[in-house]
Amino acid sequence: GAATATFSEPMDANSVISAFTLAGTGNIAGTATYDVPTRTATFKPSAPLTYATTYTARIAASTAFAAWRI
Repeated sequence: GAATATFSEPMDANSVISAFTLAGTGNIAGTATYDVPTRTATFKPSAPLTYATTYTARIAASTAFAAWRI
């Protein structure tokens, strides 16, 4: 499965991609993407996640709104 986050404001895609992580007992390898039209970030793990395990998705506070780009 993948973890997703939808933003209420347009975000800087590169900022979101570099700031999106997924962790269980450690960081999970995978790929983050950001869809500009839907303002949705998706993290797809490289390997299947373990059943009945708690995972935490994080997007660092350093993520920038698209309007902040200069």
